[in-house]
Amino acid sequence: VSGGTLSATSTTAGDLFGTSAATLTINVSDTNARIDLDNVSADVSVSRNDTLDINGEAHGAAEPYSGTLNLAEGSTFDMSLPWQTNSGIINANTSGIFVGSAGTPATLAGAAFTMAGGAINLDATDSLRLSSLTTTTAGVISNAGLIIFNANSTVGAGTDFQMTGSSASLTVEAGVVVNIDDANFNADGGGAATNVLTINSGGVLDIDLNDAAADDGVGSTINLNGGELDLTNIDNAWEINRAVNVGATTGTSQINGDQVTITSATLTVGANSTLDIGAPTIWAASGNLVVNAGAVARIDGASTFNTPGTFTGAGTLRLGGNANFSTATTINMPSGVVDFDGADTLGNSITVNANTIVNANFMMSVGNSNFIGTDTIVLNGLANLTVNLTT
Repeated sequence: VSGGTLSATSTTAGDLFGTSAATLTINVSDTNARIDLDNVSADVSVSRNDTLDINGEAHGAAEPYSGTLNLAEGSTFDMSLPWQTNSGIINANTSGIFVGSAGTPATLAGAAFTMAGGAINLDATDSLRLSSLTTTTAGVISNAGLIIFNANSTVGAGTDFQMTGSSASLTVEAGVVVNIDDANFNADGGGAATNVLTINSGGVLDIDLNDAAADDGVGSTINLNGGELDLTNIDNAWEINRAVNVGATTGTSQINGDQVTITSATLTVGANSTLDIGAPTIWAASGNLVVNAGAVARIDGASTFNTPGTFTGAGTLRLGGNANFSTATTINMPSGVVDFDGADTLGNSITVNANTIVNANFMMSVGNSNFIGTDTIVLNGLANLTVNLTT
């Protein structure tokens, strides 16, 4: 296509809104033949619900794609062999039929995709599903909408990954591992409740920040459905300052990485699920935890309770790492279970520097069947540890 436009578009009669689906398939059977989609500066467009399926080499390392790829609502661009962009632009234009509505995501599918420059653009009502193994080494990802990672992906340090506005969101699908190495990546976009990070069963979102000026506070809503959020920072510290929701009956979700301060946030563990916090934690002002019936919250990293919020629910709270109650704290779970040694085989220390009250239905034994180390409770000064059992 030399300076023109290639469009994959359904032509069904009477289809005013483009809801019909059609597939344009281009096959290349000769091993010496190839498809040049951007000779000079071509535009490639895939219309609503349609698919452009290219079977054969189109653009590889020798000649990356440098044109403009426009993907409409529900469209799919499917490449059978690995391909890449350098100065190419990918626009997800997936707004719904009604003005201001979000439509079905567009999809990049098929073989591995490498972004070595150019841009990926999403406005607030746009969404893009990456179903190809994706690697980015340069360029700009400007996301004001929703990016869905449906295949393992790495966003390299040379990529400027921008989350902009109050709708910018990410979803990591089940079993998918996403590494984001942009040094100043701002995971929460506008820091609103409508900015949402969702990590589904077995999925991992691994964020590595390497800029002291990076925004290390995650102020978006975090939905963990058996997935893992892992954040490391050059400052070795980050914050959660909005809701974390662990879905009911979704297995074990994890929060790992550097020390995390939980402030102005409520972590809720849904029924019959587990939240395992392996990162060291500071429970600060309004850092709340709700453990619903049948659920387990494991605080396995070293924890500090410093002017914390509330700890409630009818589930089980386990402290598996060293804990320091540095300010007055109440664990108010009269229908739940509290365990100060994490029910593991490693010894840990509970240091009480301020009056601490535990209201529980059942308090597990401390120091039971340790394999390594000894569980200890240390009361400093005039601090008291009071345990009130309802049974």
